[in-house]
Amino acid sequence: LQHFLPRLTWLGLAPVVLVAVLLAGADLAGHQKDVGLVADGRAKALAATLDAELRARIQGLGVLAQCPDFDEPRDRSERIEQLRGWRELYGSQALLADDNGRVLVHATPGGGAAPDLPEIVDEALRRAIFAAGSPMVTGVYRQRVTHEDMVAVLVPMLRTGKPPQLLVATVETRALREVVPAASLPPGWSAKLLDRNGRSVASLGASEAPAGSRLRASAPLPTAGWHLELWAADGGLSPVVLREGGVFVLGL
Repeated sequence: LQHFLPRLTWLGLAPVVLVAVLLAGADLAGHQKDVGLVADGRAKALAATLDAELRARIQGLGVLAQCPDFDEPRDRSERIEQLRGWRELYGSQALLADDNGRVLVHATPGGGAAPDLPEIVDEALRRAIFAAGSPMVTGVYRQRVTHEDMVAVLVPMLRTGKPPQLLVATVETRALREVVPAASLPPGWSAKLLDRNGRSVASLGASEAPAGSRLRASAPLPTAGWHLELWAADGGLSPVVLREGGVFVLGL
C-alpha cells in the first residue's frame, strides 16, 4: 500500500501537470507572435521615418533643380546663397557638378577651396543617373578627409540642349541615427540600416545586438533602395516562463 499510494497520487496529478505544460506552451507561442507583430510594426515605422528624411532631402534638391535660373543665374552669388541655405537647413554640404564630375558651385564656409566630388559618384554612376533621369541615394562610403561614414543624395539637372549637371548633397550617417528617437526601441533591441549592397549604414538602439539576438523583422526604404533589420533577444520571454512556472508549481 505504501508503494501504491504515491503512484496513485502522481497519476492523479498527471492531468494537472499536462494542462500546466500545455498552457505554458500556448502562452509562449502567443508571446512569440506578439513580439513578432510589435517588431514588424516598429521596423516599418523606423524605416518610414528614415525614408521620409531622405525623401525630404531629394525634394529639397529637386526644388533647386527646377529653379529656372539655377543653371544660369544672373549672379553667381545667387547659387552660392541657395546652397548655403541648404547647409544651414541640413548641416551638410551641397554642390553642383558637371557631367565630367567637375565641381561648378559650392558653399564651403569661408569661401574655401571647392570640395572634391565624393569618390562613390564616379563616371559610371553619373552616366547611370543621367540616363535614368531620376534621383538616387548612394550606398555608404568613407569621407577621405574626416573619415566619417557618409551617403550622397543625387539629383540630375537635365535641360534640353544643355549638358547635364548633377546636384549632390552629402549626409553623415550619424545624422540619420539622430532622426530616430532613442526611445523608439525597447531596451536590448537594435536595428541595422543597410544600403542596397547590404553594407551597414547605421545602427540604432543598442550599439551592439545583445547576445542571442535574432532577426525579428525587416522593412524597406523605397526611396534609397535600402532596408532596415530589427533584432532582439529572447530575454522578453523570461516573465512568461516564470509565470507559467508558477502555474506549474501551484498545480503540484
